[in-house]
Amino acid sequence: MGKLWGCVCLLMAVASAASPQTRGKAQVFAPGVISGKDVFGIAFTPDGKTAFFCQTDPEIKHIQILESHLSGTTWSEPKAANFSSGTYRDIDPLVTPDGKHFIFQSNRPFAGKAESRTDFDVYVMDRKGSEWSDPRPLAELNSEENDVFVSVTTDGTYYFSSERQGGKGKLDIYSLRRGGAVENVAAVNTDDSDGNPAIAPNGKFLIFTRAGDLYVSRKNGEAWSAPEKLPVINTDEDTEYAPAFSPDGKLLYFTSTKFDKGKRVKPGTIWSVPLSELGLPKAR
Repeated sequence: MGKLWGCVCLLMAVASAASPQTRGKAQVFAPGVISGKDVFGIAFTPDGKTAFFCQTDPEIKHIQILESHLSGTTWSEPKAANFSSGTYRDIDPLVTPDGKHFIFQSNRPFAGKAESRTDFDVYVMDRKGSEWSDPRPLAELNSEENDVFVSVTTDGTYYFSSERQGGKGKLDIYSLRRGGAVENVAAVNTDDSDGNPAIAPNGKFLIFTRAGDLYVSRKNGEAWSAPEKLPVINTDEDTEYAPAFSPDGKLLYFTSTKFDKGKRVKPGTIWSVPLSELGLPKAR
């Protein structure tokens, strides 16, 4: 699987056997409709009525972005997003806080990239009425290596993970301010792998994945605090990853599953938990 596994599974430590642990007030999202299948990651439109997430297979050879719509209290049967045909591997959906742009990563080709490429680049689409524009590369974030899992603040500062040269570890977290240059967020990175950065839209804290658990770092002025493992939601049995925030900034969403020898051996569950349960303020 090469670089695909290097990109995705550097974030997923296979835990040793242990009895299941509770996750406090965490709730399973759309059980049977979305959760409970080979899924991971989630993003919402600002009104909270459309959800985008990834569908894969146990060997993670196929990755496609699906969408589901909320009617009353029920989520519709998922279908492929019209920009994600399944021909290429499309991952890590994000709707920007203002709802004007949709960001994802893909190994699809573009000018200067071969059809047979295996690394991921960042793509963006613009909202055009009720539709999205055609995807185009978000050039300022892309490198010759894997660039994945983008999040963004309301002031337009991007956070993402990358395997580009010059990092502290195999996979590092980077940021890019509007009009600035890409910077390594050194305070949160280690000589191992740190990824899946979900920046709070208000920029006050960053949740990310390290060794199969979710961590948080808080911003104090221009400095980041030492990362701490989040309480309540991490378990010994599963890998927790793909953090995201609800449109109102009150909930954290994340995925749990289990891996063995590079394969998913447990369906994906997408959870939601109040940020207050984790000792964190609203994200926006």
